[in-house]
Amino acid sequence: MKESGDWLRTTIGGKRGLSPQVGLILLFGMVAIVGILVLVAGMGLIDSLESESRAENTRNSMDVMDHGLATVIGTGEKQEVPFEDAQYKEDGSVYIAWVNASSGKWDHKPNATINPLGTIESELEGRTIAYQGGGIWEQTSDGTTVYSPPTIRYDNNSLTVEPVQIEASDIRGGEAIAEINDEKAENLAAQIEEASTESNGTNLALQIESEYHEGWKQHFQSAMEGDVDIDHNPSENQVRVYIEDARSDALFKVSDLEGDRIVSHNGDLSANATVRNIGHAQGAENVTLSLNPENKTEVELKPGESVTKPFTVPVDSISTEKTDLDQYGAYTYNVSTVNDSVEREFFLSYPNTSYYELRDDSLNVTEDPNNGTVSLEVGFLNIGENDEERNVTIGVDSDQQVEDDGEVVDVSWESTTPIKQQPWNDSTITSTINRSALPDGEYNLTVSIENDPETCSAAGNERTCNASTEFEIEGGEIGDPGEVIITEPANVSTSVIGTEISAEGGGTSGVKPTADATVVINGADETDGSMVQQGSGNLGFSLVPSEPDAPDDEPEMTSRGGWVATDGTTPEAEGEWIRECGIFTCWDEFEGHWEWDVDELEWSEDGGYELNWHEGGDWSWQGDGSAEVVEFDRYKRWAPVTASVTVNETETQLTPQGEDNTLPADSIDDDSIAEHNLNTFGTQKEVWNYDEENVTGTVSISSTYWNCNRWEYAGVDSSNESGYDSNYYHLECADFGSEITTAEGGGNEADSDTGFVMTRDSDRNNLPEIEEGYPRQRNVTEVFEDGTDDIELDENGNLTLGPRDFAFMMEVTMDQNGLQQVYDHVYDGDYDLYTDNQTELFHAAWDIGENYRDNVSGTNDPNYNDVIGFVQVDGGGTYVNLEENPFRNVRVDGESRDTSVEGGGTLDSDEAGTISVGAGSIVIS
Repeated sequence: MKESGDWLRTTIGGKRGLSPQVGLILLFGMVAIVGILVLVAGMGLIDSLESESRAENTRNSMDVMDHGLATVIGTGEKQEVPFEDAQYKEDGSVYIAWVNASSGKWDHKPNATINPLGTIESELEGRTIAYQGGGIWEQTSDGTTVYSPPTIRYDNNSLTVEPVQIEASDIRGGEAIAEINDEKAENLAAQIEEASTESNGTNLALQIESEYHEGWKQHFQSAMEGDVDIDHNPSENQVRVYIEDARSDALFKVSDLEGDRIVSHNGDLSANATVRNIGHAQGAENVTLSLNPENKTEVELKPGESVTKPFTVPVDSISTEKTDLDQYGAYTYNVSTVNDSVEREFFLSYPNTSYYELRDDSLNVTEDPNNGTVSLEVGFLNIGENDEERNVTIGVDSDQQVEDDGEVVDVSWESTTPIKQQPWNDSTITSTINRSALPDGEYNLTVSIENDPETCSAAGNERTCNASTEFEIEGGEIGDPGEVIITEPANVSTSVIGTEISAEGGGTSGVKPTADATVVINGADETDGSMVQQGSGNLGFSLVPSEPDAPDDEPEMTSRGGWVATDGTTPEAEGEWIRECGIFTCWDEFEGHWEWDVDELEWSEDGGYELNWHEGGDWSWQGDGSAEVVEFDRYKRWAPVTASVTVNETETQLTPQGEDNTLPADSIDDDSIAEHNLNTFGTQKEVWNYDEENVTGTVSISSTYWNCNRWEYAGVDSSNESGYDSNYYHLECADFGSEITTAEGGGNEADSDTGFVMTRDSDRNNLPEIEEGYPRQRNVTEVFEDGTDDIELDENGNLTLGPRDFAFMMEVTMDQNGLQQVYDHVYDGDYDLYTDNQTELFHAAWDIGENYRDNVSGTNDPNYNDVIGFVQVDGGGTYVNLEENPFRNVRVDGESRDTSVEGGGTLDSDEAGTISVGAGSIVIS
């Protein structure tokens, strides 16, 4: 180490002379930016401690002081800090300057100097512990070390300089108060600000002069990284730090570019933009508006300064002949500096007038049966310079002919309306046509706008003034699955042609509180005779249930038919209550039997007692045919189902009773709902019809699957369809519970208990082979075969439907939740099982029934044989009033095109670095 005034140099980092645009934070005197800090001591040191203990206590006191000073700086509030056995000394200074080259002389102009820094010292035996510049230093005969470093550091990306300046007046006793002196802080801040802004230097020169210079050198060697030179002059108590490219040069950012939105053919573009120097040095640079030709202007700005510059350039270089419509559109221009640019657009426009350019490929026609309208929509864009009004003409003509005043004429209308729209607004022309004015047939729709004739007739421009399309009017078509759209007044016949919802299984236990066998009259019906008690009989019976549970108990009776006494007597419970006791409690039980004093029974269709018949006894059949006891080995339970027809918003409930087979849906209550059950033993092949004349709108069929509170005996028959001869005990619902699942169309929102509907017509007539759920069920194909003569199946099993025939297939014994649970792990089709879109869900369920049901065992659904419906639409009227304008109203809507451009103008202030410069002073008194 050289002494006696010679400098010792330390170089940190590698290559020199690079200029990375790093973000730097230069904070001088967070310490003293806001004022004067006055120290107050309240913690005394204990004289009786040994030297090392005194030193440790002193260090702790300095730590508390450091924390207190930081609190005052951060909050501006007064703080008490330890000061006993300490004294103030005017030692230390900080020098800073921004320079462009290193120099042996440190007298740069301008510069900023903080002098003195000020020191608080505690003298101990053999050592001094001092607070200076925001750090705590410990000095012994062996030299100076850093106990707590000051906030001055550099890591090649950021520079932080936060020294603490302290001044003190006469302090007596052990107390000191820290407070802020704004005036002195502001003066120091102004000095440092001037040193920064008045220099265009990018290199930082920093000098510390202090009795604790060795500690400062150690700190800089550990806290400075990058291209840093550290020079140490022990004889002068100085440490110098030189950092190359510590801040950026002048850096110009472009913002707030505003210009003409509309520029006429062969006109001028005018714009202006704001340019700001976000760098940390003063500089000059060209700002250029680029279009062709360019427009340049030079600006010179100090750091933080900005200016708004205007530009004007002609656009004739991008203009061609006026009738060339391809030239009109958005053009991009930009205003740029060396490091930044911002783009915007302007619209080169048809000169001096409007020009409403039709988008012929956007012409669209849709039908709305609910409102009885045909809607048209076509897009256009005003590429002109202004919003001058233009006429739009809409025409409809057809190959249909009608009689008008005794003459056969073509169906044709035309309507002209003036329209007006702002330049460069994406716009649409919409109108509706009275649907009832259009008979079935094919139509041609034209839309024409009265633009400049010369430009319209130029090559390739006709499409911008005229657009046309064709559409067809039909009496009925499929809307959302489950509904038919009637687009022309027509007679509509709606039918439920079959239901097939049942469960079946072996045995009868658990499905009925009833008999194990019944008597069947072979060759006749039960009403063709009676059962008589006589000595030569061979039959016997017991009541159901076999024993009463209480003295007022009655045997089971059915509403579909049963046995009653010809003399009107009824069974009565006989018996007595018996007291039974167990280990812990006692209870009463009724022990009894049925007493029925009867010697002749007859069958009542209105209801009677269900009897458990057996062979052996003194009863015999007296009448036509012969009686046979049949034991049940299988059951079949017919699930309750209702169906309704909705025409537009009016719902009508189908019922198997009554001449018209219908009732208004809102007239059905809980007591009468069972009367509307379409799915009972022996009636599932019935056809339920509903007809309505002169319908326009939508027609749909819906069905509902219900819980059953009470099942009732409905009959018995035999079948071998399960693979062997079986006697079936049939039950049907006598008391409806709550709704389980409803399948309905019309584009409603699907939820977890939504059933499924699929509709077929003459174009979509495929009927996949979907297996029935149980052996004795009919599959969907068999239901169609049994249901009506109006539907036949071709050789491939597909439906042969006419152009106005529509078939409905409904699944109500599985809902969306069940579909998800059963098929989620196997379904990989094109539709979403978890959607609330009803149409999407219907297609998913149909896809599963057609292609995935065989992949899952243990399920019978979806098989689409639950309820089958059929709708036929019979033609519409032919009267057309050619004098009545069918066009309702013509509207124009639009949205202005934006001229902003994404991208550009991305230069951020932190790319130049953030420099906050300040200084202050701490006074101790």
